Amino acid sequence: SNQNAKKIMKTNLWKISLSMRLMYKFSSGVICVSNGVKESLKAISSVPPKKLHTIYNGIDLPKIEEGSQRLDEKKINILSIGRLSDDKDYITTLRSIKHLSKQDINVELKIIGEGPNFEDLKKEVQELGLEKNVTFLGFQKNISKFILKCDLLVHSSNFEGFSMAVLEAISFGKNVVSTDTPHGPSEILNNGEFGSLVRIGDYIEMADAIKYRIKNPISSKLLIERSKKFTLDQASKEYLELTSWCFADTISSVKSEGRPFLGNENIIEIIKSLFSIFFEKIRLNLILVLVSAIVSFFYLTSLDPIYRVETKLNEVQESSVSLGDSALSNLLN
Repeated sequence: SNQNAKKIMKTNLWKISLSMRLMYKFSSGVICVSNGVKESLKAISSVPPKKLHTIYNGIDLPKIEEGSQRLDEKKINILSIGRLSDDKDYITTLRSIKHLSKQDINVELKIIGEGPNFEDLKKEVQELGLEKNVTFLGFQKNISKFILKCDLLVHSSNFEGFSMAVLEAISFGKNVVSTDTPHGPSEILNNGEFGSLVRIGDYIEMADAIKYRIKNPISSKLLIERSKKFTLDQASKEYLELTSWCFADTISSVKSEGRPFLGNENIIEIIKSLFSIFFEKIRLNLILVLVSAIVSFFYLTSLDPIYRVETKLNEVQESSVSLGDSALSNLLN
């Protein structure tokens, strides 16, 4: 519902709707990083469903076939990755670690990320008496080495569009415990088939899931295979297909209105025609129109020889003149 979408996104609904009315209305398509995001857009905007497309974020998969084994059977090495902000809800993770430590379970948590809540989280660690259990690593350019050394990724966000951290973890064959946020993790983990999903803010359920997943890990080979659904190659292919469709749709619209396209027009006339199309059809501001015209120009000029050949062939067919190979060659040239 609109109210749920408003609560999830933590902002005023009218601001979201205004931006969507101004920008999404004039687009050929709107790309969402998950099906959950697409459903939310349906709930809080008037964007036609046919314009909404889901293309998952992709990663460059590590070249491994099986994840590493636990380095220390007497200690659980947990990793969390993300900005130190309210929406990542690290408090729930910290409290789950405290709950485990009360059960005499040796657990170590490393947190990668920076953000405005750093000092508050350090204070929370001190108040919980977890100074020996929790390490803040700050920003790390290469997180792969930390993922390889962990036993489990714990993700406690209260909202996600997708979650690259969860995807990175399973690509290395690492098990995951994540909150069941409205979008993202549940789609990556296929509703719990490839990782544990717990209620948002429930640190006890999270602690229990950590214990369960350590004792009953999902096969690393299975997790790595699942991550192959979200590759850069796949994302690039889908972006290219959607972009090609948008170009084809625009070209079809131009031709259906009898507007000059390529043929004998020079470059100036083509650009003028494109400007006219964009001003009349979608009324974008001048900067967006200019960018669109430039992109379209390079795309269309790359196809110009094909259109010229096609035009010549049509002339040959319409004249119904039987030409030899040499004559046809002269005509095409």
